[in-house]
Amino acid sequence: MPSNAVPPAPAATQIQGGVASCGSARGAAVATGCGAALASGVGVASGAEVGEACGVGTTATGAASRGEEVARATGAWRCVAGAAALGVGLGVGVEVGTGAGVGVAAGAMLNRSGITPCSCCGARGVGVMIGAALGLGVGVSWAWTTGAASVAAARPHSQPVLSLPAFTPDSWPSEPEQWLHTPSVSPHAEGGLSAPAPSPRGRWKRETLVAGERTGQSPGYIPAIDGLRAIAVLSVILFHLWPGALPGGFTGVDIFFVISGYVVTGSLIGREFASLGQLAAYFYARRLMRIMPALVAMLLVTLLAAQLFIPDAWLSNSLAQVGRFAFFGLSNVVLATDTDSYFGPQAAYNPFTHTWSLGVEEQFYLFFPFLLWWHHKLQAGAKAVRLVAILSAGSLLLCAVLGVFAQKFAFYLIFPRFWELGAGMLLCLTRERWQPWAAGKAWLAPAGLVLIAAGFVLPEGPLFPFPGALLPVAGTALLIASILGGTAPRALGSRPMVAVGLLSYSLYLWHWPVFVLFRWTAGLHTLKLQLAALVIAVALAIFSYFLVEKPLRFGFKRWPRGRVVAMALTGVLVAALGGQALIAAHDRITLSITRDRFAWYAEPGRALPLELTGCTPTMAEERLERGKVTVWSPRCARPGGFTLFVPADSHGLAYAPALQRLVAEAGATVRLYFRAGCPYFKLIESHASRPRCAGWYRAVEQEVSRRSRPGDVVFLPGLRVTRLANQFDNDRDLIGPHDDAVSQANFTEAQGIASRLAAGGARLVLEAPKPVFPSPTFRCADWFNRTNPICHGLTIPREQMLGRRRHVMRAMSGLVASQKAMILWDPLPILCPGQVCEAVPGGQPLFFDGDHPSGLGNDRIYADLKRTILGVRP
Repeated sequence: MPSNAVPPAPAATQIQGGVASCGSARGAAVATGCGAALASGVGVASGAEVGEACGVGTTATGAASRGEEVARATGAWRCVAGAAALGVGLGVGVEVGTGAGVGVAAGAMLNRSGITPCSCCGARGVGVMIGAALGLGVGVSWAWTTGAASVAAARPHSQPVLSLPAFTPDSWPSEPEQWLHTPSVSPHAEGGLSAPAPSPRGRWKRETLVAGERTGQSPGYIPAIDGLRAIAVLSVILFHLWPGALPGGFTGVDIFFVISGYVVTGSLIGREFASLGQLAAYFYARRLMRIMPALVAMLLVTLLAAQLFIPDAWLSNSLAQVGRFAFFGLSNVVLATDTDSYFGPQAAYNPFTHTWSLGVEEQFYLFFPFLLWWHHKLQAGAKAVRLVAILSAGSLLLCAVLGVFAQKFAFYLIFPRFWELGAGMLLCLTRERWQPWAAGKAWLAPAGLVLIAAGFVLPEGPLFPFPGALLPVAGTALLIASILGGTAPRALGSRPMVAVGLLSYSLYLWHWPVFVLFRWTAGLHTLKLQLAALVIAVALAIFSYFLVEKPLRFGFKRWPRGRVVAMALTGVLVAALGGQALIAAHDRITLSITRDRFAWYAEPGRALPLELTGCTPTMAEERLERGKVTVWSPRCARPGGFTLFVPADSHGLAYAPALQRLVAEAGATVRLYFRAGCPYFKLIESHASRPRCAGWYRAVEQEVSRRSRPGDVVFLPGLRVTRLANQFDNDRDLIGPHDDAVSQANFTEAQGIASRLAAGGARLVLEAPKPVFPSPTFRCADWFNRTNPICHGLTIPREQMLGRRRHVMRAMSGLVASQKAMILWDPLPILCPGQVCEAVPGGQPLFFDGDHPSGLGNDRIYADLKRTILGVRP
C-alpha cells in the first residue's frame, strides 16, 4: 500500500539561530547503549538524536551535551541495532515523548520520540530491546521506551527565530520518503522567518529532481490513514480465520481500494513533468518498488511450499495458473474466468486467491498516469474531477449489471471495481473544497464507522459487490473526511494501529498463503492451529517488511527512474521464470506420495502397456451445448470396430486410462461427454432437478441417438450413492440426511432416458455403485496431512457399503428387467474382495479421493470392464 499523502498541521520548534541555547540529557546504559557496539551489532542512527546516543560504541549516558544535534533534528529519531540472537540495550528518549517499535530481523529496532519547543530542556528515558533467536539465529524484537521531560521557561531571544516543522508522536512519518515531502513552511510561524525544513542526516537528504518536482503544497503524513489500513487488514484476516465472527470482513479490501485511490492521487498532486515519459517513469518506478519486491518474494516462497505440500487435484488445478499470472497482475482475470467463486472451495484452497485485489490495483496503475497527463497533471481541476466522476459512475453501473448476470466478473475485474478507487481519487481531487466543511463535523467519523461495521456484519451473497460494497466505500470516504477535518477518533492514530497499518501490505500478502497451507496439511480447525497460523503469518509479514519491502523500496531512490523501472520489470520476469520452474518441478520435489502419478492419477495421458504404445489413440475435443466431447480414435486398425458412448460426469473422466486402453486394444472409438455440474443418469437425483443442465441432457441424447448404430455401446458410469467425503470440507451435498432412495418419478425418467439412448440400436452398460470412503485418499495419505479434520479413515466395511447401495441396486435391477438393451456391471467385488473395502490396500492406491478410481484402480478393473463391454455386443 502506498505511503499516505494528506496535509499536515505541524507544530513549530523554535531554535535560536538554528542552535538551541542549551540542551542536556541523562540516561543509563547497559553494555554500550542502544548501538550495542560491534560486539553485538552495529547501531546506525538518523534523525533527531542527542549527541551520539545511538552511535557505534558510544554510551548513552551524558551523550547529549551537544545542543547543535537538536537543531539538526526534524522531530523523530530512529535507531537500528544489529544485535544478533539475544541482546539487551538501552535507548534515550529525545527531549520528550514516548516511543514504541517493532524490532525485526537480526534485532532491527525502530524508535520514535517528539521534540518539544524549548530553550533549556532535560530528558530522561530508557528503552529495552530483547531479541530472541528464531529460526536460523534471526532475532525478532519488541522495543519499549518511555520518556519524561521537564521544560524550563523559555528565555526571550534577540535573534530572529526560525520556524521549523516538528513531527510529534501523532505525525511521525512512517517512511523515509515522507521526510522529503513535508511542507517546508510552518503554518504556525508568526512574524518569524520561514525556512525550508532541514533534512535529516546523509541518506535522508532530499535530492533535487527536475521531473516530479513539487510546485505546490506537498501532502504530508497523517498516521490515522495507516490506522484505517489496520482496520482493513485486520478485518480481512479475521474473516479468513474466523468467518463466523466477522461475516463481511472481506470488505476490508474495499476499504483498501478507497485508500489507494486517495493516496496514489495525492502522491502526484502538484508535481511537474516535462513529458508523459517522465511522468510514467517516475510513477511506475515508485509503484513497482512499492508493490513488486514483497509480492514476488511471497509468490516464490508460496510456490515452493505449494509444490512441497499440495498434491495435484481438481481442488488445486487452478493453483499454478493463478500463481503464474499473479507475477503480472492478472490473477484476477484468471479467477474471474474460473469455475469457482471467491467464496467457493477451489478458491479457498488456492494460496494465491488473495492476489486478485493486487491485480485490480496494478491494472488501475496502467491507465492512471495517462489520466493525469491528459488532464494537465491534475491541475485542470474541474476537468479531472469530471472525468473521474464519469468513469466512476460508469464503473458503478457496470458493477450493478454484472452483479446480476455475471457476479464473478463484478467481483474480480478492474472495470466494475474502478468506482471504489475512483471514490478515493475524487476525495483527493476535491479536498480543498470539502476539507473546510469537514472541519469540526463530529458526526463524520461515527457515521463512517457505522457504515463500515454494517459491511462487516453482512455476509457474502448476491448483493455483493453491488450494492453491498457501497457500505464500506461510503464509510471509508467519511472516515477520511473526518481525519482531514480533525474529528477522527484518536485511536486511529495510536501507535498500535499505525504499526499494524505500516505492516498491512505484508500482512495481507502473507496471511492467506499460510492459512491455505494449514488447510492442506494439519488443518485450521482448532484454536491452537489457528493461533499458530496467525503467529507464523505475522512473523513472515514482519520479516518481509523489514528485509524486503523497506530495503528495496528505498534502496534505489537515487537511481534514474527509467533504470529502476527496467530493473524491476526484469526482476519480475526472472522471478516469474523461476516460479514456472518450480511448478514444472512439482513431481520431482513434492513431499507427497502422490508424486507417483502412474499409480495415483487416472489421467488421459497415462502410459499404456509397452505392447500397446504403438497404438496410442489420437485425441480430439468437440463442443456441445456448453460442455465438451472428448473423442479418442484408434491409431491401429482392428476388426469389428465400434463406437463407445460415455455420457457421464467426473466419474466418466476417471475411467480415461481404461477407455484409452480399450481403444488401443479393441479398435473402438470412444466419445466421452462431460459438463461440470451435470451428472448423467444419477438415479437418486433426476435430470429435471437440474434445469440449467436441461439443454445439455437433451443434446447428449440426441447426439447418441443420431450417431449410434447396432453394435455400438453406451457406458453409463456415475456416483449413484451419496459420497461420504469430498475433496474439500463442508460439501453442501453432504448436509442433511440421505437414504439414497430412487423415487418412482426418477425411475420413470430413467426408463425414458434409456429408451432414447438405445433408439439407434446401441446396447447399454450400467455401472453399479463402487465403494465410497470417508476420506479423500490423496489428502490423507501423507505424514503431514493425516491429522487433518477431513480425514476419517481410508476403509469402509463391505457390509456397510452393501447396505448403502441397496435401494439403488433394486432400482437398477428393475431398469435392466424393463430394458432389453441394458445390462448391469458391478465393479465392487473387484475393488473390494474382502470384508473391509480399502482405498489403499498394501500401500497401492485404488482410489484417488473418496469415490474416484486411481490409475491403479483403472488397471484393477480394466479386464472385467473390457469383457463386459465386448460381451454385450451382438
